[in-house]
Amino acid sequence: MAKPKVISLLKTDKANNLFLNAPILGRPTDIFVQCASYDLKLPVNVQETRVLDIFEETILRMLRLKQCSASELADIICLEKDLVNFIITRLLEKGLLEDKYTLSDAGKNQLDLQESLRKEVEYQTAKIFIANGCDVILPYIHFGDFISEDIVDFSWSKITLGFGSIGNQKRVTGACIREKKGERKMAILPQVTIKNAIKKYNRLANKRKRPSIVLAEEYGIESTRGENIYFHMQMAVQNGNSEELMVSDGFVLNIDEIFGYIKATNPDLVMNVQSKAVKMDMEGNQVEGSRQQVYNGKYPEVVRYCRDMEKYMHKISDESSLDDIKQTDEDKRQVIINCYGMLEWAFYYLSLKYPVSDSLLQLFKRQKTYENFETINNLAKKIGMGDLEGYQNLFNNFDGKKAEMIYQRVGDVTPTMKMALPLCIVEASERDDSEFRKLVVQDHTLVTFINRIGKMAADFRHDSTVKVENIRVEEIRDHAVRIITTILPDIQLKKEDISEKEHVSNEKKEDNSDKKDVSNERLRATVACEKALGNLLYFSLDEGVQADFRKISPDKNSTQLPAAYEYVQILYRILQTVFYEESIKNVDAKWLSKDECIKTNEEILGVKLPKSLVTVKNERYNAARKGFKATLGAHFLVLIPNLFDEVELLKGQDIVGVVSKILDYRKHANNISLMVSDQELADLREKVINIIKILGGYYNGK
Repeated sequence: MAKPKVISLLKTDKANNLFLNAPILGRPTDIFVQCASYDLKLPVNVQETRVLDIFEETILRMLRLKQCSASELADIICLEKDLVNFIITRLLEKGLLEDKYTLSDAGKNQLDLQESLRKEVEYQTAKIFIANGCDVILPYIHFGDFISEDIVDFSWSKITLGFGSIGNQKRVTGACIREKKGERKMAILPQVTIKNAIKKYNRLANKRKRPSIVLAEEYGIESTRGENIYFHMQMAVQNGNSEELMVSDGFVLNIDEIFGYIKATNPDLVMNVQSKAVKMDMEGNQVEGSRQQVYNGKYPEVVRYCRDMEKYMHKISDESSLDDIKQTDEDKRQVIINCYGMLEWAFYYLSLKYPVSDSLLQLFKRQKTYENFETINNLAKKIGMGDLEGYQNLFNNFDGKKAEMIYQRVGDVTPTMKMALPLCIVEASERDDSEFRKLVVQDHTLVTFINRIGKMAADFRHDSTVKVENIRVEEIRDHAVRIITTILPDIQLKKEDISEKEHVSNEKKEDNSDKKDVSNERLRATVACEKALGNLLYFSLDEGVQADFRKISPDKNSTQLPAAYEYVQILYRILQTVFYEESIKNVDAKWLSKDECIKTNEEILGVKLPKSLVTVKNERYNAARKGFKATLGAHFLVLIPNLFDEVELLKGQDIVGVVSKILDYRKHANNISLMVSDQELADLREKVINIIKILGGYYNGK
């Protein structure tokens, strides 16, 4: 049997991750729907090359008609006065205006040149897909050359895809859905059918901020019957509507007609998906082989960060033991990290809920980042936030193209405060009833608070040696929760669980066994770490590194270990700290540029360094070279050229693979629990331990 061809928009992700995490029961089931493909030759309008952006051109045209003040212009073209003033200032700088109300000769010439531009026509190849057996045209249209996904295994009933490199390949297996008997398909599609499909695609593409198809209407569309192609989809039971299954192609959340077809032709498959979902729901949504419970409600990443954080909130009393106090201080680190993660995801969800207008998005794409900062600062003043000049670290890297990708690749983007927070400000400037506006009115310390815990979280994520004793985490936690419940009023953070936990804790205050448990747990973890690292090496490490090792000590079972994203963060922090302490011993060594250092590393290690290491920023590399604290990747590059006998031992531990995996896993935050097993994490921990033993001179080859 010839190998089929497959298209997948989902890859290894879950469909509900791509659409604001639509609530489902259990996990989606992968399927492959056989489709007839049609090759299209689309006559498309090539957009003219603009010499002016749309706002500049509009204001110049208005001023050529009559002299208008900034306020009058703002009313006529429906833009904010601050934004109009900003654009006028830029036009003056470009020499296109003589004064605020009069075009210069250069401005008139630019308008004349703009009017002389005409759209041209070119042809673009595309594919359209029709599900065999039910003749449903799928909403997604594929542009450009088609390349099938890598098929690892296939049979009449199943297909297995492989994603990633051979050594670290993720696989997806699903049942084949095909028509029972082959039917003769049309050789070409009617023009009206194609145009209607394009109209539907454009409506959906606009919501996802994908490029629309602009047809040259006076030209015809060519279509020819192509080969059968399997479309990777996912089925899942909708939470609150278990009778109707969601079927997603990764472009839209649900295609009802496909479910109807599967329900009529493959009832056993539908029943199997429903049974699995009910079983998982009865078991508390426990993922097989995982220590974590999966939450599939609204804003799941925020809820998960919050729930994980509560494990590290301890109530200290006069009767608390020294071990209680030490453990509380150590755990404050993760509370801050989780608080900041909660806020990043909350602002990200709000920005997805209310995307910014296309006009502003296009403006941000055209402008430089420093110009975007000025625009955002003006919009922040408009909604009552005040001047953001003192917080440029939060706002001066806002990139319009990256903002557009957030909308286009929902579920495939890890939020950052530097993108999510500015988007919320822009969104609030366009909506009078914005939840973010309400937050600004209620919380006058908002930006100061975010800036403060952002700096703390960055220190705690990267450096095990930063002290945390005097931080009042309860106040920070409560402040973060107030922000989140204001901008996401329908979120369920279950505050009652927190107060109930504290109530139970108070009831057991007199129970000495609790205190013994804390002491015993710390003792068991310490003994396990001493055994793994060796007594002398363990106690030679910084106290912060010791505390991190105790959290992931080999004596702990899967229910006692931290969440997978936190586990990876701990490994990152440990290695970063140890590499830094080793690399500062060689700050006086011969200076190498970053490119020279990468080349030297590759020669010493005998491998090509992965992207995660060669893309280390120059400023971080230079900081590490000078003996300052930087990132794990930067300290790795600086360290290796100054090692001698240790290199062969480190190669035996696959040091490049270990560092690369930790850097890659760290990008995926909570989603890492779906990509890596407990055993893989344990293997990574073992290699990290051996690497540290090698660097410390305590490795005996076992």
